[in-house]
Amino acid sequence: MDDTGFFQVININQEDDYEPFLETFRRCTLCYDKCKPDEFCERRRFRSPPAYVDAAFILDSSQKMSGAEFENVKNFLSRVLDNFDISSEPETSSTGDRVAVVSHAPPGFKPRMGRNPVKKEFDFVSYKKRQSMKRHIQESVRQLNGAAALGHAIQWTIDNVFLTAPHSRQHKAIIVISAGETSQWDKDILKKASLKAKCQGYALFVISLGQVYNNLELEEMASIPLEHHLIQLGRVHKPELEYVVRFMKPFVHLLR
Repeated sequence: MDDTGFFQVININQEDDYEPFLETFRRCTLCYDKCKPDEFCERRRFRSPPAYVDAAFILDSSQKMSGAEFENVKNFLSRVLDNFDISSEPETSSTGDRVAVVSHAPPGFKPRMGRNPVKKEFDFVSYKKRQSMKRHIQESVRQLNGAAALGHAIQWTIDNVFLTAPHSRQHKAIIVISAGETSQWDKDILKKASLKAKCQGYALFVISLGQVYNNLELEEMASIPLEHHLIQLGRVHKPELEYVVRFMKPFVHLLR
């Protein structure tokens, strides 16, 4: 199975004549040349209409992450953008994927103080090109070094990024990059916000970085099945993040 959309699942019973299936498999999978496509195969291929994605990355920019780790995560974010078919007209068109990035939490943030729990780096309609997003991540994203407020960040992102954008896409994903447990005063809102998001049809994909984490908190936050929606990395090094970059590709495909 791959992400071309051309894979097949062939169920063979003993009484079936499965030679035709094997011939199709040989010609159209094992020996298929996309530069010189076999007409026999092209007649059998069907692509469903593309389903586009609104994906918001919630970046842990708290004091739990070291400066070097934060720079590695920024590079990871830039690489992951290559998995999306970025819309060239995100504000007026219904085609193409859209990506937003927010960071949590600013120094001194506490609930009921009237301050935003996140810094909005860019929303779904800020940029029309992938390179512009990458440039913003590398040049403008700075570590905030506040206390972790993941639950408030998820709720704020839904209310102020997803629900305010025109032409919502069919599929909606929240990709959480976490460097440890959220703050004690944020735990209750995290439970409620993540459950509400999943009930409303958002896919929650969680990337846990570092040695210190709360396994139950992560599992309650991520969508199911967990093996598709939760990755726990002990280190924030390039080889590990490269694995997550590759993992995200089939995740986006399955989401569609």
